[in-house]
Amino acid sequence: TEMGASLIMAHGVARDFAPALALYTVLLPTSPPPLQPSLLVAMLNACALNDELDRGVELLQEAHARGITLESRMFSPLFRASVADGKVDVAQALVQMAREHGLDIHDGAIRTFSNGGPPFVSLARQILGDARQRDAPLRVSSLSKMAAAILQGEGKEAAEEVLLPADDFETAFSALHKMIRDDAQAANAANSKTQRRLRAPQIEHTERYRVDVSDLPPQPWRDPEWRKQRAIRRALHRRLNGQ
Repeated sequence: TEMGASLIMAHGVARDFAPALALYTVLLPTSPPPLQPSLLVAMLNACALNDELDRGVELLQEAHARGITLESRMFSPLFRASVADGKVDVAQALVQMAREHGLDIHDGAIRTFSNGGPPFVSLARQILGDARQRDAPLRVSSLSKMAAAILQGEGKEAAEEVLLPADDFETAFSALHKMIRDDAQAANAANSKTQRRLRAPQIEHTERYRVDVSDLPPQPWRDPEWRKQRAIRRALHRRLNGQ
């Protein structure tokens, strides 16, 4: 089965979709044991690589009908394909399907949809809200990707809503620093062929980072939580104004 999955994936990478599908069909079990998840994941990746999103959704549904237990990793290639094809309706249907099966797809979906433009970013925000309600784990990289996309498309206040949840300042601060590092690395890649590694710029408490913090709760300036919020707002102000 593992060799079959590798061959299917190789055909997919080579853009030979017909042989990949034929091999998958041959390897489908006609009796117990059931279809191996790795075989299906390989075929779904082949679908994603060859612009066969609709066929991938059909294969996922057929596998479920065969009794295979769906896993989060089976949805990732279809999420990528839906972004590539600009089919937000298919992405929404896949998210709903994953929820119905009790799967935690929040982290991967947010990271993927944050790269897909406004309709997909909107879907990512909905998934983020659901993840926070369920206390689902989220990687800093997912939060930073989404915040960067929202900052670019909707502005600083909308990005603050993502970066400043009431109970998770540590993650917000880490996400902000990753956004700054990503900017520095992108600038370095554009201006230097050596691709030398950059250290993350430090957030400086200078006049040029001054932003309105009057709506923050009145707390002593030494309070660490208050200072984190102020630092995040200053750094967002810096990004928004190209500083």
